[in-house]
This record gives sequence, C-alpha cells and structure tokens, in this order.
Amino acid sequence: MSVAEVGSKDWKPYRALDLAAAPDVAPAPRSEPLPEKPFHAGDISVTPVPRSKAATAPSLALVLPDSPAVHAGFWRRCAAMIIDGLLLGVALAILQGALSFAVLGTMGMESGVGALLATAGLLGAASLVIQWLYFALFESGAAQATPGKRALGIKVVDERGRRIGFGRASGRYFGKIVSGALFGIGYLIAAWTERKRALHDMIADTCVVFDTVEYGRAMPSERPPMPWYGWLVNIVGLGAVPLLVGLGLAAGLRW
Repeated sequence: MSVAEVGSKDWKPYRALDLAAAPDVAPAPRSEPLPEKPFHAGDISVTPVPRSKAATAPSLALVLPDSPAVHAGFWRRCAAMIIDGLLLGVALAILQGALSFAVLGTMGMESGVGALLATAGLLGAASLVIQWLYFALFESGAAQATPGKRALGIKVVDERGRRIGFGRASGRYFGKIVSGALFGIGYLIAAWTERKRALHDMIADTCVVFDTVEYGRAMPSERPPMPWYGWLVNIVGLGAVPLLVGLGLAAGLRW
C-alpha cells in the first residue's frame, strides 16, 4: 500500500515511512487505591447551625396567667396601701404646716377666711401633685413599686409582665379616683376578680404581681407567704378606722 502527504504526488510505500518521529501518546493515568484507615465515630465533628433569634427566644404568653403564685392577693395589696398612706400622710402633714405658716405669715392673722381658703387651695393642689408623682414615679421606676409595695414583695406590671411607663402609671393613679368613687368598691373587687385586679388596674391594663415574676422567664409555681408584719399592718390600720369613727361620733354627741 502506497501513501502520500496531503497535496503531494510523491507516493511512497507505507513501509518506507519514518514512524519513529510520531509523537508519543501519554499513558492513561492510573488511580492509586486510597490507604485503608479504620473508621472511628469520634473522627466526625458536627458544627451546630445557629438558629434565628425568633427560634431561640423564650416563649412569651400574651397575658400573665391567672395563678395565685403570680398575682398579689387583696390583703397583701391592702397592707402596702396602708404603708404608702402613712408615708404620704406624714409628708402632707409637714407640707400643710409649712404652707399654713407661710400663708398666715404673709397675709397676717387678721386675714381670716381668705387666708384659710388660700391655704386649703394650695394644700389641695400640692397634695394631688405629690400623690400623683409618688405613685407614678415609683411604679414606673426600676423597682416598679412604691415603698409600701416593696415592703410586701409586690410590683406593678402590664398585662404581659413588662415594666410600665410614666404615662400608664399616671393613668393608673388617676383611675383610683374612679375606684374610690363608689365607697371603694373599685378597690374591693380585687378580692375576687380574675388575676386579682382592681378597677384602676383594668382601666390602665396593669397587674400587681409578686416581685419574683420576671418578663421572659418561667412563671413561679409557689406563692410567697404573707409576711407577719403585713398582717400586723392590716390589723392595726383597719382597726383604726372604726376607732376613729367612734371617736368622731362621741365628739359629736358631746356638742
């Protein structure tokens, strides 16, 4: 058989071609077997995938549960109110004496009824402002409680257990005017309403809970016992009411 290059007419026998000049073809790569290594379960490390904040956040209820271990009862709240009343009474008595002295010293003793009316007006306005700021600032502060409530281990929160602001604390205070309008019925209903709420709590959407309740944490399962001085405050404070009424009636009969 004869062959020739492309475009050439010089035909040569196939045997006469120089096959040694043909390029070498690289051999196909061989796959070496991997060295055998015994398998151990400890050789595998698993990296946890971080979850979103929504998945890791604690489960929070829409409102606080109706549990006796969460909400403060009527008598504990009553003792706290008596303590706060005593503290405010002392402060207002001092203020009354100071205002009376200042007004009478300015207008003179001969001013009579005018001086008394001016003193009463100033005292009434100052009393309202002092009581409002007392409750609103303390209940919206870091402790979420007045000194009386702190002494009894309770605090004011919103319906989900969160700290309330100054505006809501102010609304709660002025809601007490409604609670006391009908012979204090708005206060008394805290003894049997759901979550032990008074009328002003319903108006402001607040609750009075034990200081062991923390927003975002598990609710306590045990109710703290009433401290002994809480019962003493209730007995002395509530016992003084009929005593004062009796003294007033006795004084009236003498006149």
